[in-house]
Amino acid sequence: MEAMFVVHRDVEAVARRFAAPGVLGFSTESDNAVFNRVVSDDLAPDDADASIAAAIDHFHGIGKSFSWFVGPTSTPDDLAARLVRAGFELDEELAGMALLDLSAPIEARTELAVRRVTQAEMVANAHVLRDGFGMPAEVLGILQTYWANVPPAFRRSSYLAFDVDGSAVAQADLMFVPGTSIALFGGAATLPAARGRGAYTALTAARHRDAVREGAEAIIIQANRRTSAPIVAKLGFEEIAPFERFARSPDAVHTA
Repeated sequence: MEAMFVVHRDVEAVARRFAAPGVLGFSTESDNAVFNRVVSDDLAPDDADASIAAAIDHFHGIGKSFSWFVGPTSTPDDLAARLVRAGFELDEELAGMALLDLSAPIEARTELAVRRVTQAEMVANAHVLRDGFGMPAEVLGILQTYWANVPPAFRRSSYLAFDVDGSAVAQADLMFVPGTSIALFGGAATLPAARGRGAYTALTAARHRDAVREGAEAIIIQANRRTSAPIVAKLGFEEIAPFERFARSPDAVHTA
């Protein structure tokens, strides 16, 4: 699950790869930390501080804030503490959650209409993700380029929820973990004015239905503890791993 935080590094149209001993990541044109990411990949204790420094030098050398995702398989064991000493701050707490029993459909009651959409439709409605997450205007072009260039190997599908007037008000993604029958639900966002109307549950129900039809044996999600995690817990998802996203800005201070 941890490696999926940086799967977008394979979309060459928007991502520039970064690697150091025991570290994988990517950067984009945005200076938003969410769009520039790193995870550890069997990072050895003896290499950790040097690889952290290399990541800082790389991302801040190009003027970017960036995120480092830490989970139960991250190495070394004290990685989070090392990141804090290096000037990172805890920015988001996530719950890695799974649904293993896919036999029962998820019910959704809403007047919103949800359907799977084309990449072109996602390009045209990229503002939904941007505004749903409260992202800066600059990321719109990155999102549009990303959806126009998602490789078929990702087995990625996108969904939009439409209001009664036909306007898109929420979006979400479904993709399969490469080489597996595990479906990952991600990228769900609802415009502020449309919240509280069941959009997230409706999008989850549609993705669940299609994932089962396409052979999924399990569904996982990287859920924000304050927003989506409580919703999917009510739908049967159970936490299997905690994750933390640490962020560092170019002007952060190294305290070690």
